[in-house]
Amino acid sequence: MTPQSQALRNLFFASTQVKKDPGSDAPSGPLNSVGILGGGLMGGGIALVTACKGGLPVRIKDINAKGINHALKYSWDQLETKVRRRHIKASERDKQLALISGSTDYRGFSHRDLIIEAVFEDLSLKQQMVAEVEQNCASHTIFASNTSSLPIGDIAAYAGRPEQVIGLHFFSPVEKMPLVEVIPHASTSAQTIATTVKLAKKQGKPRSSLAIKLGFMLTEFSRRILMKRFGC
Repeated sequence: MTPQSQALRNLFFASTQVKKDPGSDAPSGPLNSVGILGGGLMGGGIALVTACKGGLPVRIKDINAKGINHALKYSWDQLETKVRRRHIKASERDKQLALISGSTDYRGFSHRDLIIEAVFEDLSLKQQMVAEVEQNCASHTIFASNTSSLPIGDIAAYAGRPEQVIGLHFFSPVEKMPLVEVIPHASTSAQTIATTVKLAKKQGKPRSSLAIKLGFMLTEFSRRILMKRFGC
């Protein structure tokens, strides 16, 4: 068996196992609405799967209206394609789009249960966002970073509630890739892990615990194999 075949075999068995795994023995926390920081391509894709697959209201924050409009247009384009292909009705498109809104500040974020940060890889910026979320959101709100390279423990270094900080790394395009990495750090609580995995599964990511099972981060080799397999 080639190394490539063995890697795919291992990933298959691991991902099959975690479809039934909540990611933690602890009960999950509340999960009724989600916020997203960053309205780029990744933020737009995360908003799409959260609203359209997860059925959860989503609020996007970006530094300017252009970023928000870009994210909203991304969801519109994806859903309009489904309407044209008669996969859904226009009424269903409108119903799903109504779940997504945006703002250039933290209005509408005070009661969000989980916030996903999806901005560029800058540690100080992400640490600042942790502080802003802790200041503007509920005391139970989870901060999930979409970082692909920065240690989650570093992002949580100055957090007042580090147990509610976790990594949630999506692969692009979000609506097509079935994988997501759930990446706790040393202080992440079991409830935070369980809630984050619950969200990922709602978003249509049945392999949402894969990163935990395989040592927190997929190897670059495995990523390339999977992206090639799914045509991304």
